[in-house]
Amino acid sequence: MTEDKGGRPLQDIVLQRLQILRLKYLEKLSSFCPENFVMSLSLKEFEVSSCPQLTEFKTLQANLKDFKELLCNVRILTMDGIMYHKNLIPSVDPQGLNELTFLTLRDDKALECLIDTTDQGHVSTVPLLPNLTSLKLKSLPELKWIWKGPSHHVCLQSLEVAVISRCNKLKYLFSQSLVQSLVMLEQLKIEYCDELEHIATELEIDDNIKSDSGFLHSPPLPKLTSLEIHGCPRLQYVFNVAKENNGVDNAILPPSLEKLTIVVCPRFAKFIIQQVVHKRLQLKVILYSFPYIMV
Repeated sequence: MTEDKGGRPLQDIVLQRLQILRLKYLEKLSSFCPENFVMSLSLKEFEVSSCPQLTEFKTLQANLKDFKELLCNVRILTMDGIMYHKNLIPSVDPQGLNELTFLTLRDDKALECLIDTTDQGHVSTVPLLPNLTSLKLKSLPELKWIWKGPSHHVCLQSLEVAVISRCNKLKYLFSQSLVQSLVMLEQLKIEYCDELEHIATELEIDDNIKSDSGFLHSPPLPKLTSLEIHGCPRLQYVFNVAKENNGVDNAILPPSLEKLTIVVCPRFAKFIIQQVVHKRLQLKVILYSFPYIMV
């Protein structure tokens, strides 16, 4: 839309009540709106996908003020091939996209991390993405980190579903402290991440936390019921195999796990379930394709 009914150029577009905006499979769409416009602050759902000719969003994102206003109250965000920043937070919203509940990012060649907290002056000190329940990151060839820098203010306490696919520069997904915040995560699927070595960073002595059972480490992801990993050739283990004080190697699995799938992970050396955790497991489905399994 560039002109009104009388053929006069439109300087502003005002969409005060617009709550849902979806642009999908529009192969010839090249223009969304003029450079100067006012976007609805009531927008709750925003999706742009499969619009290969749509380049104006690059200009929009360059004018970060307008882009931040566009997304400030969005709860559902899907962006397919139109992300032109190296990070989502703080570049898009330093306050942490606090209203966001569903996030899908696909086919974005510039994105290096979801959250960058290395520059504390530009990141909110309140929890980031506190209401996010679904996270899907797919075909992000430059993505190296889910978060970069201190994770003290990153709190994915509401996250229930996470899907990570074809992010070939990721070596791990979460820090140990971030894993401890994932108390609601129920489904985790990882596929075709060529450089992935661990789901979580390695345990250190400072990470050791005694659980109510007296066991040295608190079981991670207490509500996780489904864990699927496909085609990760460098994956060495699901969760860190850490040495206890007696020098014994141990690994911990989520206590509520019902479905476990690990396929085509040739470097996966061993799979150990500690006895104290094994008694509580309710595994109903196990699909695996790797050399050794020790239960």
